[in-house]
Parts: sequence; structure tokens; C-alpha cells
Amino acid sequence: MSSLAAQTFSDTFAHLHSAADLHQFIQTTYNRDRILKDIQTDAVFFLCNDEDESAADPIGYCQIRWSVRHAVLVDAEEYPDPSAEIRRFYIRKDQHRTGAGTFLMRFILERAKERDVRTLWLTAMAENHNAIAFYARFGIKRITDETFVYKVGSDFQVSTAFATKLA
Repeated sequence: MSSLAAQTFSDTFAHLHSAADLHQFIQTTYNRDRILKDIQTDAVFFLCNDEDESAADPIGYCQIRWSVRHAVLVDAEEYPDPSAEIRRFYIRKDQHRTGAGTFLMRFILERAKERDVRTLWLTAMAENHNAIAFYARFGIKRITDETFVYKVGSDFQVSTAFATKLA
């Protein structure tokens, strides 16, 4: 998972950061120990290509933090508890536009409903137009104009919050 996480992050955001900043972020965020901790504390789902028996590597993954509410949602009656965060949602670049992302998102929405989650939320970079359009297909919409800054090496990423209310 560590190499998948590093590769998908790099494919998505390398054009925004220097090689040194990207390397530092990946080494800190997607190292083996950090990934193992994430797997132990959060729900992590992998998507594998079961049509190719020789393909042992996953083609995508999603990390969910159950029962986590974003500060923006605290007073938002429109988005009731319980809530969950899609912390990471990545599909390998060579699997984009194959239906893999749609399959994984539907799977995640089903798991959330099974757990009686009423609000599913995430943050995404404003420049990540493909991801934002993808999320919108599932009713996940921008819920605030407030931005959140994340450090990537010496660079910064500016994100905003998105959410959907589940039936």
C-alpha cells in the first residue's frame, strides 16, 4: 500500500510541488510505519483487478475514518451525525476512466450506509478539478468557502471541505 499511496499521490500532485518537497512529503506520509498505523486505526479498502489473475497489486484504495466530524460541520444541521471522513481516495493513473473509481466509491457508500453514517465528508484541493467532478457525481458537494492549508515539504496545499448527506 505504501508504494501505491506514494505513486498515486505523486501522479496527482507532482506538477504542483518541487521534487524535493514531494519526496519529503511522501517519505513522511506514506512510509511503512505510518501506513501500518493508518490500517490499524482507520478502515482502508483496496481495489484489485480480479479479471487479471496475474495482477497482485491493488489498483486503488480508500481510507475512511469512521465517526470523525469536520469542524465546518459542527453547526451544520444539514449534515447530521454520525459522520465519516474519506481521508484518501486514489486510483492508479493507468486505471482512470475505467470504472474503477466508480466501483470503489459505490463500495464505500455501501459500507457507510451499513454503519448508519448520515454524513460523508472529505477535503480536496481546489485545483483537483477531476476529483471534484468525480465526487460531484455522487452528490458530494463543496460545503464552505473556508480553506484549509496542508504542508507538502516547504510548499502548501490549499483544500476545502465537501460533503454529502446519506439516506
